[in-house]
Amino acid sequence: WEREYAPGEALETVPTVLRAHTGDWRRALALYREWVQTWYRAQSPRQPWMQDVYYYQQTVIGRIRDRQTGAWRIPETIQTYRDYFGCLDYLHIFDFGASPTYGRVGDYSHYEENGGLAGMQKAFRQVQDSGVRLGLYMEGYLCDERSVWGRDRVSSLDIRKQDGKPLLWPGTPSEHMMCTATAGWREHLAKTYQRVAGELKPDGLYIDQHGFTNTWKTCWSREHGHPVPYGPLIGERDTGRAIRAGVPQGMVTITEEVPNDINSQYQDAALGYSVAQADPAQSPHRIDLFRFAFPDFKVFQ
Repeated sequence: WEREYAPGEALETVPTVLRAHTGDWRRALALYREWVQTWYRAQSPRQPWMQDVYYYQQTVIGRIRDRQTGAWRIPETIQTYRDYFGCLDYLHIFDFGASPTYGRVGDYSHYEENGGLAGMQKAFRQVQDSGVRLGLYMEGYLCDERSVWGRDRVSSLDIRKQDGKPLLWPGTPSEHMMCTATAGWREHLAKTYQRVAGELKPDGLYIDQHGFTNTWKTCWSREHGHPVPYGPLIGERDTGRAIRAGVPQGMVTITEEVPNDINSQYQDAALGYSVAQADPAQSPHRIDLFRFAFPDFKVFQ
């Protein structure tokens, strides 16, 4: 990313080392892994159970609960997926906190609109009691301006484009992309993840949109205290670390895409798009080499 520097400001660059070696890419990868071991420390111990999760299935709460009758469809849902592949290891539920009144993202506390807290706890325990790990969807960037927390805060903490206008999610007039470099948004997410972890006790919590290197998430606000323009990587690092600190050990955090090596220390797993979206001219194997450099970091393609 480009960024502005003030007159006389010191510029610190990343140390770069060039090293010759005999051998092919395998030797280069081995050298990299040897170097990584000198500094890489996972914030939370990797969970052995996560390594044995292979079938990661996504669904939305509207498919497992009838909004009109209030009836949950947990046994039928699990059996359907087991019929597909003979097993079901992990069930990820989108939009458990969605609210027609307060929006899809931001609060994650309006349980009364999805059967109440006690009803959700009972349904989610039913998933886990059947031998399936449970994951819940939450957003790492989006906050609805209608949410209780967001109504007085999004306008000061959201990402600003170069023209000064707020960055909104396409097609949604009220979902703002929040700046992960702001302490207010980071602290809100950390507390919200911690609360949801305690109330619903899932096995994993999802951080949507984190892990990509998206230039369109660059923030141009001069009110946030960060350099301008500012890319998302450092904000995602600090936010991921704050979320991980608030979530109990044994409960994993998962991002939407595989992060860089430094940021991966502060989470447990990620989805990966290399098989579906890699450029075959540059990557005909469609395999993300990250999994070979960090084999204990779980990646779901």
